[in-house]
Amino acid sequence: MKFAGISLKDEHVPVMAPFVVALFSKFYGGRFADLTVGQGGHSFWILKSLKPSYLACVDRDASALDYAKSRLSDYSSVTNYFHIKFSEIKKMDGENVFDGILADLGMSDMQLKSDRGFSYKNNSPLDMKMDASQEKSLKSVLSESSLDKLCEILSLSGRRDGTKAIAKAIFEKRDNIKTTEDLVEIVRKKGIRHDAAKRLSRVFQSFRIEVNDEIGELSGLLETIPQMLKPGARFIIISYHSVEDTIVKNKMIEWEKEKIAKRFFRRVVKPSKEEKLKNKKSRSAHLRCAEFCT
Repeated sequence: MKFAGISLKDEHVPVMAPFVVALFSKFYGGRFADLTVGQGGHSFWILKSLKPSYLACVDRDASALDYAKSRLSDYSSVTNYFHIKFSEIKKMDGENVFDGILADLGMSDMQLKSDRGFSYKNNSPLDMKMDASQEKSLKSVLSESSLDKLCEILSLSGRRDGTKAIAKAIFEKRDNIKTTEDLVEIVRKKGIRHDAAKRLSRVFQSFRIEVNDEIGELSGLLETIPQMLKPGARFIIISYHSVEDTIVKNKMIEWEKEKIAKRFFRRVVKPSKEEKLKNKKSRSAHLRCAEFCT
């Protein structure tokens, strides 16, 4: 399969990339922003397919931003890079009038394979910081949280079954948790064997959300987005768990009621069966798109 000269056999395809480009295609040659540039996957597709006059590449992870800048070096004349969080988007002074904005809330392969503790599959320090300069880390969360707070944190990814038992085990043994492997061992002992991988994934996801205040950052972004788009522009967001998707859905419904924007699709859009088979990361992806009123 090819899209605008890109072969899906030759290039790793970010989640729902052809669909994202198709939704932005009416703005060929326009101004775009990729608010989670990561390894530059979606940005590459936008640059290659839509020939933008300008693309703002944003990420709170400085190492990811450096990687994307190197990967996209052929497009330096139309790209600009911002090391900021969602809540700091307003710092893009003079850069905030776009035809299309994308935010893919998933983790990059580079982050998951790093030694920063994002994945339960790697034994790493208790870090989980998207931005290395921030103070809050998994270590501080584990050492400072009450039992009730741990229960609250472990519910952030949207699942509550077994949460209290796991939170209690972590709370009681937290002085012995020195690496992510120690945390994994505690969860495995309290977990449900037939779904151990999913349980571990949710626990690590919940702690990552807490460490990086992902819910607060997302809410802040959704408050700012209407100020960043031209009339008729489109905002695409891809989330990966029900809590995020519910926040996005409710905000888009609010925009619709206030006649700020309309939902491009009434229902969430999910990857095709073919994509889910080829890319496991896409299986939980939920895409929503809003078109702002003219």
